[in-house]
Amino acid sequence: PWQTQVLYELKNSWKGYIHVIKSKRQCGKSILLQTILLQTGINKPKSTSILLSPTIEQARKIFNSCKNVIQPTKLYSRHNDTQLFLRLSNGSEILFKSAEQKVGLRGYTVTGVYCVDEAAYIPDDIFFETMAWVNVSQAPVIVCSTPNHKTGFFYKYYTLGFENGNKILS
Repeated sequence: PWQTQVLYELKNSWKGYIHVIKSKRQCGKSILLQTILLQTGINKPKSTSILLSPTIEQARKIFNSCKNVIQPTKLYSRHNDTQLFLRLSNGSEILFKSAEQKVGLRGYTVTGVYCVDEAAYIPDDIFFETMAWVNVSQAPVIVCSTPNHKTGFFYKYYTLGFENGNKILS
């Protein structure tokens, strides 16, 4: 039920916002992000969406889940297991990245949605550097995590949302 509520809320305030999702462990955050990435790719042709995870293993897990969902459908075009990307038949791409890639994260542009999985475990400098991906298109940003501590960008945006009536503009 909480995932349905999040999807409903995202429809009402999408573009140009940073959406923060704080939740306990093992309750479906990654499945929610998978749904958001696939919905965006399907509903926004020729868009580029990116998922950023703390580790390559986490990125690969969500990549494989998305691939398994979309591959048997007519919406699938191709994928690359090494570079971790999916291409849909409408020209959309979904890229799966890791904070471990550091300098290799430069040079992307998100026109779909930018999702950050386990955001509390991603270094602030990596997150703020990747925010350049959404500058041109004002693509929505979704940061999702189980809390780790009361510091860092995840905690900052979580508390900022309460101070600003649950609205955070990117």
